[in-house]
Amino acid sequence: MASDGWWMYQGGPAHGGYVTDTPINSGNAAGLQILHTLELGGPILSVPAVTDGYAYVGVANNHSQPGSNGGGLFKVNLQTGVTESKFVWPIDPGQRDSHGFTGMGCTPAVAGGNVYFVGFDGIMYCVSQADVSRPVWTTNLRYADPKQNQPVTNDFPPQNPTQRPPAAGWSSPLVVGNSVYVGMGEGENPDLFGFVYCLAADTGKVQWIFCTNQLADGRDNAPNQIPALTVQPAGSQPLAGFTAVPSTPTYQQPRGASVWSGIAYDNGMLYITTGNPANGDNGLPAPLDPWTDPHAATDCTLWRLPVASVPKYAYSVLILDAATGTFKAQYLPTQDSSYRPSDIDIDFGGSAAVFTQNGKPVVAAANKNGTLFLLDATDLTLLKQRQLLPYDMDGQRIPSVDPHPTDQSVNPVTPDNCESDNNLNENYSGPFGAPAVDTDRGLIYVGLGGPNYHNASPGIDYQSTPFMRAVKWDTLEDAWPMEKATFNLPTGPVTVERYTNAAVATQENPGFAMYQNPGEACIGSPAIANDVVFVGTHSVSVYAFRAADGTLLWSDTLGSQTDGINGGYGYCMGPAVWQDYVVAGALVAGGDGGVLRIYQLPAGSAA
Repeated sequence: MASDGWWMYQGGPAHGGYVTDTPINSGNAAGLQILHTLELGGPILSVPAVTDGYAYVGVANNHSQPGSNGGGLFKVNLQTGVTESKFVWPIDPGQRDSHGFTGMGCTPAVAGGNVYFVGFDGIMYCVSQADVSRPVWTTNLRYADPKQNQPVTNDFPPQNPTQRPPAAGWSSPLVVGNSVYVGMGEGENPDLFGFVYCLAADTGKVQWIFCTNQLADGRDNAPNQIPALTVQPAGSQPLAGFTAVPSTPTYQQPRGASVWSGIAYDNGMLYITTGNPANGDNGLPAPLDPWTDPHAATDCTLWRLPVASVPKYAYSVLILDAATGTFKAQYLPTQDSSYRPSDIDIDFGGSAAVFTQNGKPVVAAANKNGTLFLLDATDLTLLKQRQLLPYDMDGQRIPSVDPHPTDQSVNPVTPDNCESDNNLNENYSGPFGAPAVDTDRGLIYVGLGGPNYHNASPGIDYQSTPFMRAVKWDTLEDAWPMEKATFNLPTGPVTVERYTNAAVATQENPGFAMYQNPGEACIGSPAIANDVVFVGTHSVSVYAFRAADGTLLWSDTLGSQTDGINGGYGYCMGPAVWQDYVVAGALVAGGDGGVLRIYQLPAGSAA
């Protein structure tokens, strides 16, 4: 039986991010007070799980391990702030993930008396909820683990020795009944494959595997088909029940398509989002041939468009049967959904969310290219899409939004639109997290901004772009009041529409509002408590807005960014809510590089 509250990523299997079993509302959220501020030994890269009076929090680069190369999971009493038990483990620095992290970066799942999480070492862990220092089982998802019926070795000699991130676990586990679902791979390594695993919750034994790289031309993968390269030693037979499909040498077959985030579940189906193929400059296919870009800069000729065919299952939303792993459907966006035609490496970095709209099951998924998609949950037919990044009042792109400069060593940069439209690059301004669905008001909230440490785009253009967009769930039009605002760029003045109420700071928190702090962006996912929507940012802060109109109710700064590229690196992925508590963790400067903050409504204010 699952716990209550925020017991897994985005609060439950459908990943809607909406909780109602809390007294927190727009009438009392301004009274939230800091109950505890804790350092647990390292940066917190994910949203905690909060349930049954405790926070279950993972850290990376655990300072208690030699060279800070390790991880930790902590069980923290919300009322006392005391860590009642912890599970810590070392990780060889050669096994760190592509961003230099050891430890973990997922939201744990708390269910059936156990806590489930996956580490950057590629190991799936199950520990006791009563005492998290007690392991129940482990299953290695990077290297074959025959005792756990795990046949895959997803690690190969590097073609480029200077960059070889191993397969790592970023995906937050999903628990349904006696099944645990988790994604595995590493989208920044062209040698590695992507996978979805189903494990037995009580034993950790693999029930089925689905590879997110197509293994045979013209045919969909079947469950338990695995690339022959992953069966080690070479030429050996896989475990019984698995079929090795011949795979071409490294770099000749598309890899990547990793599952970065949590897997959503509804009515017996899994909803899976995938990332980019790691080899080649693959953009999205053109919607029409020829296609005319309605936002193209005047007198600009596009010399090259990334319209190559996309490897099967990459950049996509997938449906798999939860019981068998059988492939059911795929949705692949087209080029017209990207903010710029030159957008490449545009993952679905966050989970999908599944909800019921007018009696019909619907999937919401946000891509790094800036677009929110609404899909039919039965077959992934496109229902509606909306580009969330702003255009100016003439419907043209804004030069400082999703910039693609020719010379990326210059910082800051504001190339004109024609230059950006002709340079292939990532979209660092779009959503990296999951949408949160407000079923009472029929609204969807999506964080904008991605990472904040790139020369080309150190955070969003805060003058034009909100760090969270609020839209109506049927039309995808903006749900909060807006007004025109004009600001100047090196390329000239720009006039946009911005959220009116969200831009107004409170007397208690002057300066903490949208459009106020240079580069302030969101890499995580919003959380909804009744009629309040919370969101974390790079400032490093957490905010609460009135869900209906965007009025800023409350905010708090958890710490400052570390010194580094563009002057700073740090973030809060967002809070979790349980009863009258709000809990958020962050990567910050100073101390051990991380902070956990527990907030609570004062006594008597919950009515």
